[in-house]
Amino acid sequence: MINRFPNKPLIYNVAWKTLIYLLMATVIHYLERLIDFWRQTGSFVAGNKELLTKIVWPHFWAIQIILLVLIAMYCTMHELVRVIGREKGPADILRPNARAGSIKDELERFNRLTTKK
Repeated sequence: MINRFPNKPLIYNVAWKTLIYLLMATVIHYLERLIDFWRQTGSFVAGNKELLTKIVWPHFWAIQIILLVLIAMYCTMHELVRVIGREKGPADILRPNARAGSIKDELERFNRLTTKK
């Protein structure tokens, strides 16, 4: 899962990893709530029905949207650092007085490396 799409732009890896992590987070989030209702009702099916009627869906989806943003940011940074390199990546990206041109040059280099010719 490290580099599933080696001949594609980085966004493919970012989108793939974000999707996988978000699906797992959604399942875990739902199961956390389901376990509580399962214990209260004593049955998995009854607990699931109870959960579906009592869950506050806007709250559930708001949490999922927040998770989506955080996971997408994580996957993006992870892929950039993977391509740039551990030694150079964080220093160039996070340093307050980093040259703007160096980041632009690096992104152009990534584009050339990851775009099909």
